[in-house]
Amino acid sequence: ILYKNLHKDAEALRHFAQEGRLAARIVHPHLLRAHYYGQLRSAPFIIFELVPGISLTQIASLRPIPWRRLASIVLQVLDALAKLHEEGVIHGDIQPENVIVQQTTLGQDCAKVIDLGFASARGCGRRTQAAGPPAGIRGTDTFIAPERLAGLDPDGRADLYSVGALMYFLLTTRLVPDISNAPEQLGVPAPSIMAPGARIPHAIDVVVMRALSDVDDRYPTAAAMADALAAALAQPETPPAAVYDSEASLPSVI
Repeated sequence: ILYKNLHKDAEALRHFAQEGRLAARIVHPHLLRAHYYGQLRSAPFIIFELVPGISLTQIASLRPIPWRRLASIVLQVLDALAKLHEEGVIHGDIQPENVIVQQTTLGQDCAKVIDLGFASARGCGRRTQAAGPPAGIRGTDTFIAPERLAGLDPDGRADLYSVGALMYFLLTTRLVPDISNAPEQLGVPAPSIMAPGARIPHAIDVVVMRALSDVDDRYPTAAAMADALAAALAQPETPPAAVYDSEASLPSVI
């Protein structure tokens, strides 16, 4: 139920309406589904499916997330994003708090992407019969793609940057360093460098760093990033004694 003090806030009402109607229309196993959106005695409400799980933020606060487990969860997030992008919707706020993980009866992780309130939807009014939220930069600042902060119109690759930033944070427990003041002189260290004890393989470094690259150097689609991540996940474990070549090239980042 929308907070009472926001009932007369036109922008809050637009975001709330967008979330309810998009979540009801776009159905996918890894997207939180809304069963109904409406008003009761002038109070807007959304009835969502119940997901008995916890967020990635909560999981990470309990214990480090091993890279294999995280990669499996992120594959599901990318599957959800592929569906959104196919529908002309950019999530706009992919971050650990907006991924809920529940355990299946077989003890496997099932991820649900939540919160479409800040999504950018082409033709939002026509698609959802609700006024689209006004243009602007919304989301969680430490996970927002740089081109969005620069005021450019985002596309699906902005969500992929956020996925890369999410992986970087959950693999290293550190946010992506801000190198905007001197991008030519500074660089973002790969996750394996920031968390040497986690034994993160080079293939995972490559996936994360490409997602964090300049927009034209990123994966073109969520499906392409998922293919690369699945290939990295399928590689055999590297013996502990192995040492990765520190000079191996990684995609540049801004």
